[in-house]
Amino acid sequence: MTARNWTFKLLLFLFLLPQVARTQSWELKYVDLYEKIQHSVVNVYAFTETSDELSQRTLNERDAIVLKGHYSAGTAFFSNDEVHLITNAHVIENAKSIFIQHGGKSLYRTELIGKEPDFDIAVLKIVAGGFGKPLVFGNSKKTRIGEWVGIFGNPLGIGTSFAHGVISAKGRVFNSGKFDNFIQISAGINPGNSGGPLVNLSGEVIGVVSRKMVGRGVEGIGLAIPSSFVQPIAEQIISQGYYQRPWFGFVIRDLPLKESKSISQDCMIQIEDTNENSPARRANLGPNYLICSVNNIKVYNSDELALQLFEAGLNASIKIEVFDKISKRKKFVSLVAQAEDEDWYRAKKFLESKHLGLGLEEIDSVKRSLYPMIITTKGILVREVKQGLLGEKSGLKAGDLIISIDKNPVSNLKEGMLFLSKSLSKSKIVRIQVLRKLLEEIQEISLNIS
Repeated sequence: MTARNWTFKLLLFLFLLPQVARTQSWELKYVDLYEKIQHSVVNVYAFTETSDELSQRTLNERDAIVLKGHYSAGTAFFSNDEVHLITNAHVIENAKSIFIQHGGKSLYRTELIGKEPDFDIAVLKIVAGGFGKPLVFGNSKKTRIGEWVGIFGNPLGIGTSFAHGVISAKGRVFNSGKFDNFIQISAGINPGNSGGPLVNLSGEVIGVVSRKMVGRGVEGIGLAIPSSFVQPIAEQIISQGYYQRPWFGFVIRDLPLKESKSISQDCMIQIEDTNENSPARRANLGPNYLICSVNNIKVYNSDELALQLFEAGLNASIKIEVFDKISKRKKFVSLVAQAEDEDWYRAKKFLESKHLGLGLEEIDSVKRSLYPMIITTKGILVREVKQGLLGEKSGLKAGDLIISIDKNPVSNLKEGMLFLSKSLSKSKIVRIQVLRKLLEEIQEISLNIS
């Protein structure tokens, strides 16, 4: 071999050595990350059938086949202490008993402490004893696109696994709920990964894996709920058993671009009404105002406004910029967020326990115009009807406008939920009157929970 060949090989070796070292360094980072996090993650099995035998079962391959169809699988992780676990609300939806599997094959019974379906967050607690290693939250707002991350999950219910990828995008909106603001990740996500932690290379939780986009030709679009949402909600649930969101009492609608430009160039959210005894009502805000910004951050639609109001937190003072359509001037108004009142909160939780499968919301004037019958009450809109639950079985449909409950006229969301919970607490059948789009007649529906 000539001296020239030896020289070439030596130079090639010296060139490749740093590349190999860097590759090994990355591999070790992920190995270390897995070993650091693995004992903080559990598999979740939410059973829709109750059985005392389940606490004695182990999930070997044979049992998994026998139990197929009777449980949904997901993931959870320890937070705050060695007994509390965070997962997705949809993982434990309609569950009669919830078990976790930690490390080995044994199943441990847990209880549901509380959940917040609008954010898809739930908190569980181990019934007897504690053995978890709590994870620490990181700041999802400081994450960067392209940053390397890891996810832990229970894909297809077969057991804990680890995958890695990068943050592909932030602030993704997919119209899957009231508070869309997902982190998009490239790591592989499958059914059963829901509720697992999304962690940075320091092992901090920066999100909770929630779902993936599915469809023909869709690949590599996984979504996680940012830790800036998860942490305050979970901490409230752990401390008091429920989450109280900041409430301002706005009833709003998004203005079409053409209409907003004819009024104001950059204010596109119309205040239609305000709730009684709300911060917005006390500030004398009403239909002659448009909302432009919150704490100097521009908001262009109701989704952006909802996110900014959520981040304000309870009892926080915020500065809202509004445009007065009468004076044609902008001004700033200070509001202090208050919690939803206890009666409304109890009504919501009572209705959740009945598994009605209904998403209800206030209705704005544009949507209201689609119901031609002229009546004095405003009504509330059925935004969503979940398949197979009591609302659908009783005949309610998405788009129905509820105008009365047991002969009580309904004018707003709070009033409607209070009437509905009160009626269901006294009787298993509730008479609901609804209007349907483009139909000039009132439909009467019997909501039956028996």
